[in-house]
Amino acid sequence: MKNAKKLFISAVSLIVLICAMALSIDAVDITIRAKDSNGNFIYGATFEVRASDGTTNTSVPVGPDYVGKIFNLTSGKKYGINVRYAGYAAGWTEITCPSSANTYDVTLKSKTTYKNENYTKPVSFTTSDISSRIGYRYGTLLTPNYGFHSGADIPKPEKTSISSIHNGEVYDKGNSTSMGYWIQTKSTSGTQYYARFMHMYETSPLSIGDPVYTSNCYIGKVGTTGASTNNHLHFEISASTSYSASTAIDPEAFYN
Repeated sequence: MKNAKKLFISAVSLIVLICAMALSIDAVDITIRAKDSNGNFIYGATFEVRASDGTTNTSVPVGPDYVGKIFNLTSGKKYGINVRYAGYAAGWTEITCPSSANTYDVTLKSKTTYKNENYTKPVSFTTSDISSRIGYRYGTLLTPNYGFHSGADIPKPEKTSISSIHNGEVYDKGNSTSMGYWIQTKSTSGTQYYARFMHMYETSPLSIGDPVYTSNCYIGKVGTTGASTNNHLHFEISASTSYSASTAIDPEAFYN
């Protein structure tokens, strides 16, 4: 009986050891660093990690004397990484964790470039009002597990007026199960950017080709149509007509 007990304990210990070894093999040190457009390191940025299976949600500000942060990630798993620092537009990258230690650099662009466009806000807001910022995220209606959020969500009461953010024209509009009522505008002065406003209360009264401008130009109302759980404005800015991780621009960069 005693021998059987010893054998059982030994077997359990062996299983625990094997599991521990497996975990240690999978765990990889990944260093994420922030750089500016000129290739200079940025000290003291905040790093957010979003695992594709929803198991990691880390927001880590590093000390002012550090340019990067080491994360213990799992080999073979996909991660979205957001990097933020005051005075710069947010940056992001997506990686599949390799089997050995590696370093990834994320470039952040100065907000000065975007603020010089003199865009106005679609609704009144500050950074603290934003309920979901641009970047990789999960745990939402549209991204229950994992995905890229291409704009900023700003909670506002139903039927709050939405204004154009730039001088330009209506490029497109429509209604879909995901975006609800939406409208897209294109700037015609300065750098050409596209802006899209989603989950509106109803279709915009404007038509494709109509002019828009920055002086209290009404384009629609806040609502919760489409894949939305509460009244809010989702708005996004892009250098093209698509709004993917490779083309989207941090909308906060134009204002703060």
